[in-house]
Amino acid sequence: MQKRFGNLEGSIRTFNLDSMDDEQSYISHEVKTKYSKIFDQELRSRKNTMMIKIKESFCTPDEQKLIDYVKPVIKNTPSSDTILRIQNSPWVYSSHFDCYDQYVYMLHGKKRWLLFDIDDVEKERTLVLQLAGKNIKTVSEILKVNGINFKIKTIHAGDVLFIPEGQYHLVENEGSQGTIFVNSPVDKPRNQYLNSKFESLWPKWYSGT
Repeated sequence: MQKRFGNLEGSIRTFNLDSMDDEQSYISHEVKTKYSKIFDQELRSRKNTMMIKIKESFCTPDEQKLIDYVKPVIKNTPSSDTILRIQNSPWVYSSHFDCYDQYVYMLHGKKRWLLFDIDDVEKERTLVLQLAGKNIKTVSEILKVNGINFKIKTIHAGDVLFIPEGQYHLVENEGSQGTIFVNSPVDKPRNQYLNSKFESLWPKWYSGT
């Protein structure tokens, strides 16, 4: 994959995993540089870990070549908007849900997922603040105290994980390798109830601000 980048330039987002905003998202900023820079160090500090996100519906012609390169891996998924992500380690993404069914195709590295279900907006509003920025071990303990069932899965290169719409998930990279994976949303009408709930819980994230 690294060779496929060549001199391709674009936006790499740098994250500080020790600092969060008022919606409990990690503080980040974008830098315009060669995409190959992310491979200089697969293991970085928590204050300077990186991610490339290429979304098929918003990509450049050169980025489309990268999407086309990974598409044979996901040929059985009914999706028209492939999302390719390349991340350094460490990496953790706070507990949240998405408003669509999706498949995750692991291409490189190893990820650990914690998955759980809850459908009570007021409880969720409190819970997402409790869980923000915490790792899988700590979140597991909090969920046990609150009587919320969960499962933990680890996926490696070649594995596929299905995440249904509305299911909360927390994800971490494992080990010193970075990760490369594809999110493939299933083509179907968006769940308006989930859209409304997501906007209520994370209004800035929902609006893209």
